[in-house]
Amino acid sequence: MLTIDPASGEFQRERYPLNDADFDAANQAVAQSSVGRGCEGDGLSEAVARRNETLMRFAQGAPRQRLVWRCSVR
Repeated sequence: MLTIDPASGEFQRERYPLNDADFDAANQAVAQSSVGRGCEGDGLSEAVARRNETLMRFAQGAPRQRLVWRCSVR
């Protein structure tokens, strides 16, 4: 699951425990949805929301890992 806050420059990724079959199914669901992993553009928030919605059905319980980056414009 991704969270991107352009105002603060925070990018957050949460990883949930999945077995191999669910991991493969989640990757396939995202690929088939044509959502992708866009990094810029006006539709970024909507693309991330659609991607998270696609993946949410595979997430169970709390995330096992949370990675947080603070980004800035170069």
